[in-house]
Amino acid sequence: MNFNGIPLHPLVVHAAVVLTPLAALLCLVFALVPRWRWAVRWPALVVSVLGFAAIYVAYLSGEDLEDRLNIRSEMFETHEEWAERLRLAMLVLAIVMVVAAFVLPFRSPLTSTGERAARLGVLSIPLVVLLVVGALFVAYAVYRTGDAGAHLVWDGTPT
Repeated sequence: MNFNGIPLHPLVVHAAVVLTPLAALLCLVFALVPRWRWAVRWPALVVSVLGFAAIYVAYLSGEDLEDRLNIRSEMFETHEEWAERLRLAMLVLAIVMVVAAFVLPFRSPLTSTGERAARLGVLSIPLVVLLVVGALFVAYAVYRTGDAGAHLVWDGTPT
C-alpha cells in the first residue's frame, strides 16, 4: 500500500500515535470523572473509533510492508506482536466506549432534568473498570509498539 509513492505505513502510524493516547485519556476522564461525562462523551466515542480505524489501517499497511520488504528480526517480531495486541485492545476499548457512552449516567448542565440515570445500572461498575483497564493497557501497548517500531527503523542510523 502506497500513498504518493511512499509506503502508507509510516504515514498512517502518525495518526495512530496521536489518536490512540488521546482516546485512552478521554476514556479515562469519561470513566473516572462523572461530572465531565456530558462533555467528554462524544469526543471519547469518536476518537476511540477513529483511533481503532487508524490502528487497523496501520496494521494492514504494516502487513503489506512486511510482505514487500521481507524483514525478519527479533525487533520486527516484537513490533508485530505488540501491534497485534494493540489492534485487539483498541477494538475492545472502542466497543466498550460505545456501550458506555449510552449506558453510563451523566448530568448535563444544559438541561434542568438532573442526572440521566444509567440505562443498565448493573453494568456501570464493570464498564468503568473495563474503560480504565482498557485505556491503561492501550496506552502501554501503543508505547511498546511504537518503541519497537522506532528501534526497528532507527537503530544503527546516525543521528
